[in-house]
Amino acid sequence: LGIEVVSPNINTSYGVFTANEKGQILYGLAGIRNVGLAVIEDVVAEREKNGPFKDIFDFCKRVAAYQGSLKEKHPPLSKKLLECLVMAGALDDLPGSRAVLIAEVLEDAEEWSCMEMLNKEREVLGMFLSGHPLDEFRPELQGFTTTSLAPDELERKVGGTVFVGGVVTKMRSVETK
Repeated sequence: LGIEVVSPNINTSYGVFTANEKGQILYGLAGIRNVGLAVIEDVVAEREKNGPFKDIFDFCKRVAAYQGSLKEKHPPLSKKLLECLVMAGALDDLPGSRAVLIAEVLEDAEEWSCMEMLNKEREVLGMFLSGHPLDEFRPELQGFTTTSLAPDELERKVGGTVFVGGVVTKMRSVETK
């Protein structure tokens, strides 16, 4: 369809998926695994009241203060929620890499490789958004493949031989007689 999906971002995204003025889809923060809509509504309300978050400490302090000012109790920010936001790339606008942000929330961590970052992103989003594991191999793939998996291209190849490239994400072994 050609519609761009923008990675989740605590300074621009809302709880649900929305479209921006450029016609892009903003990934909804509540669409991240282990992140509930109630706490994200608090994040968005605080952001709209006092502006973008400057760093992870500003984020935690302001959201906690906002939740403390409410008459009714809301689910608090938790380490698991923060970890999932970081892994999804929702805090990429804040200072520090994802590994540094995780270290600030949890414990010391080494810098993540590109592949490790993409795998963590896929773990909490269910897809890759900031890149793809095959991006570095795109020129080689274009040299070996004869088509993409776009439906219109595949329709033109019906009955013919095609060569495609991809990533094996799951494998299962089956014994036959």
